[in-house]
Amino acid sequence: VAFAAARFDGVLGLAFPGAAAGPARPVFDSMMAQRLFQHNVFSFRLRRYPTAP
Repeated sequence: VAFAAARFDGVLGLAFPGAAAGPARPVFDSMMAQRLFQHNVFSFRLRRYPTAP
């Protein structure tokens, strides 16, 4: 219920521009438009335990 009533775009604004809550361009869309990546690909590495390889 708390998330259903909240106004946010998700994790770091990763929503598609049409799904964003406000008029701002999502973070990675903005970075790609500025050509800050060598390739328009990015990833996240999530680990369960901080000491795991």
